[in-house]
Amino acid sequence: NRQQNAETQIVPIKEGDYIEFTHIEGEAAKEKTRATLTNLENGKQEYIGKKRTYRVTSTGLIRQ
Repeated sequence: NRQQNAETQIVPIKEGDYIEFTHIEGEAAKEKTRATLTNLENGKQEYIGKKRTYRVTSTGLIRQ
């Protein structure tokens, strides 16, 4: 196994936008927690399988 470096991108977003994260290896049962999203403001981590979608609101992100 080879360690992968995390990919970080900063993009402009506005209220009402949707953000979709896709992990191409997330299909297999053992891969359900392999991708990790980290909130850089509070350090909270969330694990994703293949895909996760959020809607941008005035108070933050809402998982769809």
